[in-house]
Amino acid sequence: MKKFDAIVVGSGPSGTMCSSQLLKKNIKVLMIDYGLTIEEKYLNLINELKNLDKKQWNYNVRKKLFNNQNNSKDLTKKFNFGSDYIFKDSTTKLGILPSEIDYKPTLSEGGLSNIWGGTLYNYNDEDLLDWPIKHDHLEKYYEIALNYIGLNNSYKNKKIIKRENLSSSSQIKSLINFLNKNKDKLVNKNILFEDPILAVSDNNISKCIYCGSCLLGCVHSLIYTSKKTLKELQNHLNFSYQKGFIVKKFKEKKEIEVICEDKNKNQKIFKCKKLFLGSGFLSTTKIVMNSYETKERLSLKGTDSQHFIFPVLLKKNLLNVEQENLHTLSQLFMILNKTNYKEKSFLQFYSYNDQILNFFKNKLGIFYNFFDFLLKKFLLGRILIVQGFIHSDYSSEAVFVFDKDKNILEVKAISKKNKIEKIKNIINLLSNNSKLLGFYPLKFFLKIGKYGKGYHSGGTFPMKNNPIKIGETDIFGRPYKFNNVHIVDSSIFPSIPAGPITLTVMANSLRIADNFDKIR
Repeated sequence: MKKFDAIVVGSGPSGTMCSSQLLKKNIKVLMIDYGLTIEEKYLNLINELKNLDKKQWNYNVRKKLFNNQNNSKDLTKKFNFGSDYIFKDSTTKLGILPSEIDYKPTLSEGGLSNIWGGTLYNYNDEDLLDWPIKHDHLEKYYEIALNYIGLNNSYKNKKIIKRENLSSSSQIKSLINFLNKNKDKLVNKNILFEDPILAVSDNNISKCIYCGSCLLGCVHSLIYTSKKTLKELQNHLNFSYQKGFIVKKFKEKKEIEVICEDKNKNQKIFKCKKLFLGSGFLSTTKIVMNSYETKERLSLKGTDSQHFIFPVLLKKNLLNVEQENLHTLSQLFMILNKTNYKEKSFLQFYSYNDQILNFFKNKLGIFYNFFDFLLKKFLLGRILIVQGFIHSDYSSEAVFVFDKDKNILEVKAISKKNKIEKIKNIINLLSNNSKLLGFYPLKFFLKIGKYGKGYHSGGTFPMKNNPIKIGETDIFGRPYKFNNVHIVDSSIFPSIPAGPITLTVMANSLRIADNFDKIR
């Protein structure tokens, strides 16, 4: 049996970053992954559009490719080019029952990076006040992660430096001009705004054709996914990629035995000196709980940065927004109460995209044609969609109960009353300052997601300086009682600050892997 220095589980952002850093140390790495990829019928449609100038795009091909997303009544439902392969049968295959939460595990190659929003944000010292590590521990790894994304030399003075960015829509340009006039007054109200940092490399900025399909899938692959890094890893002599397996559990002896099952439920064991788990926090949580040799019915809690979404009505109406050439990633960040890490709220603004129009079509049904003219002339140009996140202390939690006999991880949500009050306070702050902001939040359309809706979740094995029980890890992600097993995904985050999570997942994974030869 071939032995490896390290086994990494999962090909998402944490798994690929961990593998990259280990390979720099001349360590032989095996990555185990189920590795689902998009169906051939969708791939053929993608390639058909990819090889044409946008002006030559066949409308029917585009419609087929994005039909599932466009027909969805839920603007936040995740598809990749119209396919649901990302989550298909994942809970059944993994033995997870997330009946009361909106977070779904994935078995896809590249993990959740296939459907992320492509926004980047780093945690600062205040965000990490309740963590056993500080910004200094992550600083150089933020820079390394950004280099993998293609934003070279863009991390200085504890923040991401804004460089060339994708062009904003007319709606956002108009709004930013208005906000800039009131900037000082807004700062006094603890309302800050800034251009978003997007996961589009310096080289790819000029390649964007502004087709408006970013949130559905970029046919030219301009938005970073960890599949890009995985492809680079596969060229390395010390890297092996084993797909088609689900890791069930591990045993720590003189070596680590990693027990897996293939698609036909045949068991296979891989051996290594060190194991790194980066398969997404639901899957990782189950693997670790299943690996404890105890007859107790284990129960853990998980945290979440509460997701909520609402539209705002701009003061100024802009015509023909549906005819613009635009990108549909977030085009504005707004941060409320930045100086208090638990009170801070993070808002991402999205201008017009086809899903908004399709949302109205689905809602109005046969009556849409009666409102089409009025909608386009008086409403579409004024609507922005805002996606918000708050600190995990105010957010829903979940309880994870593992039944060893049935090999099932059951997840139940715990709602917090103060989350609704917190979100209402955010909406009220925006409403009370609407004259300075240039928009008014439509609070009656506010939708508060269940646990995990925004995929900013984790915390089942939080890092501690001195872990003393099952459900805790040390600062290198080692679960209590294990010496050579490391969790490298968000399962080990002690809290989830408000704001995009992926860059910190990547940086922390790099940090842990970089200490491979120092950890005893």
